[in-house]
Amino acid sequence: MLIIPESRSGYKSTFGERGSETLKEWVSEGGTLIALGTGMRYIADPDVDLISTRREYAYRENKREEKDDAAQVDGVLYDRKDDFMEAIEDHNANPDIVPGVMLKANVDLEHWLTAGSAETVNVLYRGSDIYTPVTIDKGRNVINYAGADDVLASGYLWEENRAQLAHKPFVISEPKGRGQVIGFTADPTIRAYLDGLNLMLMNAIFRGAAHSTPTR
Repeated sequence: MLIIPESRSGYKSTFGERGSETLKEWVSEGGTLIALGTGMRYIADPDVDLISTRREYAYRENKREEKDDAAQVDGVLYDRKDDFMEAIEDHNANPDIVPGVMLKANVDLEHWLTAGSAETVNVLYRGSDIYTPVTIDKGRNVINYAGADDVLASGYLWEENRAQLAHKPFVISEPKGRGQVIGFTADPTIRAYLDGLNLMLMNAIFRGAAHSTPTR
């Protein structure tokens, strides 16, 4: 079992291409890999692809298809100032950074990762990382944030973040070969005071290994 904790610098350069391939092989042969918080960025990177979720850009309406290699571009009319302001936005920006809020998340009680859990948990969310849900043929979105009207448990959350975080995954479980990849999109161990999430982490460590079948 291997835990990839949060990191400011990231893991891609540390592991390198050879390390990533070795890690994939280790998981497929029965290893259990757990990523916490920003450690998710590494395993969800398309070049690494240890889990099928992907980190999202900030949501924007009316995205334009850019033509980087064109000498000229289509003419555009701005009827309103709002049209101009929308045009100059960075459409590849990350969601706004959240200093720290408590969010409500709904638990799938039928999954082995949530054994002993209540129907809802509170999660300390900070930063700007929001991940896509995995499809049912790949894995399970074991714990998801509540809907936009109910997701905020405590603190202040920008409306854009509230809308984009709604129903997105907090915990993902994805089998890989004979092993498991478990992702926590927010760190359950932050500041060592989220005692209510210790159960989920312990389940990931001990039950995750139990649900893998290592090659012997």
